[in-house]
Amino acid sequence: MPEPSMDVVQVVAVMPVSAEVLADAEGMRDLYAEVFDPSPEAQRRLAERQLQAKVDRAAERATAGVVSLDLVGLLDRLGWSVAYGRHLVQPYCTCGPGSDGGWDVCRHAEDLGVRDA
Repeated sequence: MPEPSMDVVQVVAVMPVSAEVLADAEGMRDLYAEVFDPSPEAQRRLAERQLQAKVDRAAERATAGVVSLDLVGLLDRLGWSVAYGRHLVQPYCTCGPGSDGGWDVCRHAEDLGVRDA
């Protein structure tokens, strides 16, 4: 019985890549190496970046000032109306975190037309 023949074809494409794209790729390679490289030097650099990020966040908080806490401001920040806030504190309300990680709005809110969560 003759052996089956097999043809192997190799396709090669040459694409021009800019120096900018190559630099981005090298940066990603270096970042990947730092994240997954447990070397002491990589850990030190990561700790420095984390510390700098913490300092930057502290500076952002310092310049932002403090807004007083009030219910209307909190509801506004959450994107909820005052009517929906009133609904949320009612004993029959079952609005809350959903099983999918989102927010579930109960049928009472829909019936009352305050569904804006």
